[in-house]
Amino acid sequence: EAMHSLGVPTTRALSLVASRSQSVRRMWYDPDDRGRDHPPDTVISERCAITCRVAPSFLRVGHIELHSRRMIRPSGPGEPTADEAKEQLVALLKHAIDREFVNEVDTSLPLPQQCVQLVRE
Repeated sequence: EAMHSLGVPTTRALSLVASRSQSVRRMWYDPDDRGRDHPPDTVISERCAITCRVAPSFLRVGHIELHSRRMIRPSGPGEPTADEAKEQLVALLKHAIDREFVNEVDTSLPLPQQCVQLVRE
């Protein structure tokens, strides 16, 4: 919600549901001890919660990064090969341009030039 109030396009929080029975332990730092890398001062227990977020589109930069990384590293069992990851990345980029940026990108250009236009927009 803070990003939205700053005018940055982002998802919006629709609801927050907190568990009455599930909790998680996490690190907590002393509020007076700032700016240093150090072990946690204490471990606290907090209730688990789920935030439901909404947006006009759920395409994210991270989706593109995922397929890009899959192209450049060796694939493991059950993961796509580099060629399959490239096909998936191309399909995702074409879908994103057609669905979200059809007015900003000249789709008659080759895909690499379309992606350059997309980044400049």
